[in-house]
Amino acid sequence: MRLSDYNTPLSGMLAAQMGLQTTKQNLSNIHTPGYVRQMVNYGSVGASNGHTPEQRIGYGVQTLGVDRITDEVKTKQFNDQLSQLSYYNYMNSTLSRVESMVGTTGKNSLSSLMDGFFNAFREVAKNPEQPNYYDTLISETGKFTSQVNRLAKNLDTVEAQTAEDIEAHVNEFNRLAASLAEANHKIGQAGTQVPNQLLDERDRIVTEMSKYANIEVSYESMNPNIASVRMNGILTVNGQDTYPLQLNKEKDPMSVEIYGSEINVTSGAIKSAIDTKAKIVDYKKNLEDLMSSMKNQVNTVMGKDFFV
Repeated sequence: MRLSDYNTPLSGMLAAQMGLQTTKQNLSNIHTPGYVRQMVNYGSVGASNGHTPEQRIGYGVQTLGVDRITDEVKTKQFNDQLSQLSYYNYMNSTLSRVESMVGTTGKNSLSSLMDGFFNAFREVAKNPEQPNYYDTLISETGKFTSQVNRLAKNLDTVEAQTAEDIEAHVNEFNRLAASLAEANHKIGQAGTQVPNQLLDERDRIVTEMSKYANIEVSYESMNPNIASVRMNGILTVNGQDTYPLQLNKEKDPMSVEIYGSEINVTSGAIKSAIDTKAKIVDYKKNLEDLMSSMKNQVNTVMGKDFFV
């Protein structure tokens, strides 16, 4: 047997060793955020011609590369759904706080205290000559107005917190955009042999950006590993350059812009915080309208300024 005859089984052993190393890497990073599983891409080793049976059979196996197991279409679908999920998660969390402030059930809920207030009025109307019913009315009125004032103050607090969250979300999105530009820079420096870890980092950042806003991802024609990000067709990351989001606080509701061009954000935590703040403003106005209407009607019935 010639020494060269050992090359074929040796190539199989080396290829299997590469497969084992890849499997170990996959198992070691099973809980690593953003890690994408890898697989070895094998190819057979053949001769340039097939003049002999040996040449027609081939000379073993070779490792062509180690590829990431990804699906671009499914990744886009995941990021789009993640953006929607982030929208509803933030809104649900904040509005649940508002709901707990209002109190839908229990003796201290707004509806229960309002019922107590009107019931006391009915008793006064039925027994106008008995002072103890007036005492009950005054007591119930104090409970109701205290709860309304407490609710109004709490709504102010939640609205202010939501405004801070909008700004924090925009700042975090811009930080992620800068991180993506840095990852693009490293990928560009790597040339054609880009480590899979860099591509994992690129995709992880894109996924994180999707939590804050709906984005469109594309890749450079000269280097398909470098990602660009657009929002409504306007670039926010172009290779190694970034165009940060700017928050327009003067508008009501607030809006986000890129160098003066307003961006129509439709999902993600940024849009959710903007919409949630608008809902809280509406709740405050509804509460003010309710109290104004009650004040006018009660004062009319009493014939004096019972509510000031």
